[in-house]
Amino acid sequence: MILDMIILYRLMERFVLIFSFILVATFTFANEKKIIINSTNHDKVLDYLIEHQKTNSSLGVEYLLKDFDYENYRSIYSSVSIKKKIDTLITNDDLDINMRVLKQISKKYYNTTIDSDFTELGRYIVSRYYFINDVPYYRFGILNKQSLGAAITYVTNFESFYSGIIGISHLDDSWVVNGDINIQAENYFKSAERLNVNWKKLDSFSQTISLAISSPHPFGLKSGIDFKYIHEIFNGLFTLYEFQTSITTFSPIFHNISIGYVVGESKPTNEGSEKFYTQSDYKAFSFTSNRNSKNRRITPNKGSLLKINIRGGVDGNLKFILADLFFNKFQPLSNFSHLDIKYIAKNIKYLDGTVPKTRYFRFGGTDLRGYNDKTFEYPKYSIISCGLNYTPSSNLQFEVFSDLGSSSLYFNSKNWFGYGIGLSQINNDYIIKIEYALSDYSFENGKIHITWSSRI
Repeated sequence: MILDMIILYRLMERFVLIFSFILVATFTFANEKKIIINSTNHDKVLDYLIEHQKTNSSLGVEYLLKDFDYENYRSIYSSVSIKKKIDTLITNDDLDINMRVLKQISKKYYNTTIDSDFTELGRYIVSRYYFINDVPYYRFGILNKQSLGAAITYVTNFESFYSGIIGISHLDDSWVVNGDINIQAENYFKSAERLNVNWKKLDSFSQTISLAISSPHPFGLKSGIDFKYIHEIFNGLFTLYEFQTSITTFSPIFHNISIGYVVGESKPTNEGSEKFYTQSDYKAFSFTSNRNSKNRRITPNKGSLLKINIRGGVDGNLKFILADLFFNKFQPLSNFSHLDIKYIAKNIKYLDGTVPKTRYFRFGGTDLRGYNDKTFEYPKYSIISCGLNYTPSSNLQFEVFSDLGSSSLYFNSKNWFGYGIGLSQINNDYIIKIEYALSDYSFENGKIHITWSSRI
């Protein structure tokens, strides 16, 4: 018996091989290829077509019988690639995500053919959504003899936690302690949203409180929304208020991008005015790009993170532009060690005047280790850091690091250098990290940072 027609759906690596006999009325023969089989036996022909399909790069291919010759034991088929889309999508039922949001996450599966584009779609989902770190597992199957179905399995990784940083330094024959408390809640309302609250205190005159909320698909909408509010008091010299709002989407080039609007105001105190801190009332449009390929959200050892933020606006009658870049690369060296390389660069420029001191960037401490928090104030700066991490076991990590900071973007101006060691203890419930850093050769001037993080 000769096969009239057979369609094979080939599922490699993450998939299984499925084939079914389907009768179709109309075909497209644009990429038709002739196949000659030296047999008319049903089983031999079927085995040959299955083996032929294994060498085909397409997930969907159609074989049509063109001719056969019983006397010479020969069958002639033509193969045509099929641009087939799925008819039914099934997701795993253990996802704790609102159905409206889940439909937006899976929407592209309906509009993509089961070929190379379908395979790339899994990588797209990992790049876009912070809570999905692994390419979704999927299988194809025939439903009701005519419909093509796909079963998609998502593995989500929501991390709700509270964390803190304690900084300890020796200054003027006394110990100075400052702190940072951070609370992050994810998917609390089952919409894949993220809420972050941060409070940082340097001393009784310097505090910062920030609140950030983001949602990838609020109310099932196609685009996401981000909000952030910052209230800062710096050294008793001025207060700063800033509100940011933006719409987020995804781009193949920039990955997660946000386009938004920023409103801010800074007011100097009497003491700040005497030290030339002036009032600032600014508004700006913003563009943010976030490319994240880290293999893990917590304690990654492979991949990279690139964030770019650009703002352009007005401060009173003056125009300004602000650029902010953060790059973090994790490079494995062996099964037990990896490099952690960071580069930070920030610059603000007023086109028709000088930058107000209230708009300066303040750094030192957790980003430039070996110095007190927010020791330095400049309208632009850059920091490059390099850490060598050794992980002898899954719950223990050692680090040797160095930081180089500059008041310019090219390290050709005033520079500062810090170096030190770190030790981290890691388990499923908490992470504790202790760092000791120096900015010179005196151990008495060393700075200690203790960081802990615990899942909620």
